[in-house]
Amino acid sequence: MRLMTKDIKMLAIDLDGTLLHDDMSISPFTADILKKAWTKGIRIVFATGRMFCSARAKLLPLQLGDIPVVCYTGAWTARLESQQVISQDGISPELAGEILAFARDREWKVQTFINDYAYMAQPDPLEQEYSQYRIRKTIYTGEDFYHPAETVTRMIIVEKNLQKRDNIRKFLEDRFQDRISIVYPERIFIDIHKAGVSKANAIGVLAARWGIRPEQIAAFGNTENDISMLRYAGHSFAVANAEPVAKEAADKTIGSNNEDGVAHAIATILKL
Repeated sequence: MRLMTKDIKMLAIDLDGTLLHDDMSISPFTADILKKAWTKGIRIVFATGRMFCSARAKLLPLQLGDIPVVCYTGAWTARLESQQVISQDGISPELAGEILAFARDREWKVQTFINDYAYMAQPDPLEQEYSQYRIRKTIYTGEDFYHPAETVTRMIIVEKNLQKRDNIRKFLEDRFQDRISIVYPERIFIDIHKAGVSKANAIGVLAARWGIRPEQIAAFGNTENDISMLRYAGHSFAVANAEPVAKEAADKTIGSNNEDGVAHAIATILKL
């Protein structure tokens, strides 16, 4: 793969397991490289499965201006500093209610996300599995949880048994077919979005606004919810700790998240 500095005008970067270390930190070296790229005029878009409020808390210290942040795997894009929402694309209350009815009948552990808040019917010990990704407390709404009145940005089902996890995914995909999109952002999580939602689509909208072509984008990721943007970008990189499906989708494998693989690759690509 021949990659020239002048070709790259945009960086699309996943957070957890890609840019962030395992302890959720961003190293001073990575922060410095990102700042240099931004100062050079490179468009930087962070694309994550996180809630916006959670991603914002991690990214504000980088001081990269009011850049767009793609959250909820593409369902929500907002500006980092001003918090201005650029786009939202969620699951209708009617469809969400159908899915939640199955979840209740089958006793699946499920959360919904509405207006950047997380909801559950009642507290559950499994919440500790994703507490590290949250900064807002979950809201418990009892029976009302199963009858959302607003658009649902995303649903997450948590299932530690991987065979059961796969069975749930197959059931939902067979039952709802082209009405939803499902990815595994982590081993035990099933993310459910409106059909058509992906990091690639959200990044593509921003790139089109800026007059940037796919071949002028470098993307970095580590898991299934990154595959769409890794395939969309003209130059794609999976960190060494990435899942096999992400490595297969990427052009090249780079150093791990704990080795600042993304920052080293950016420094090389842009000759920083």
